[in-house]
Amino acid sequence: MLLAKIGGIAIMIWFFITAKDNNLPAVQWSISGLIGYWLVWWIATLLIASPFMEVLHGNILVSQVPAVLAIVAGILIRKKYLLGSIKTD
Repeated sequence: MLLAKIGGIAIMIWFFITAKDNNLPAVQWSISGLIGYWLVWWIATLLIASPFMEVLHGNILVSQVPAVLAIVAGILIRKKYLLGSIKTD
């Protein structure tokens, strides 16, 4: 769970800095990044970690899968939507 919290905060800060550097609404983008991160984390927890945790009896690696998937999703969201919304003249 610690990796999930650190990942969420890092994604939020990363989105904020990127948006601010590109003259976009930084707070809105940081909240959007956090929502995307937590949505993926929640879905991965329900569909992947919870069923396997019962079978593997609390394996620490399985418990970190949702956080890793959410971090990857945050990277992809930033690349596709945040950086894709930057207009180059």
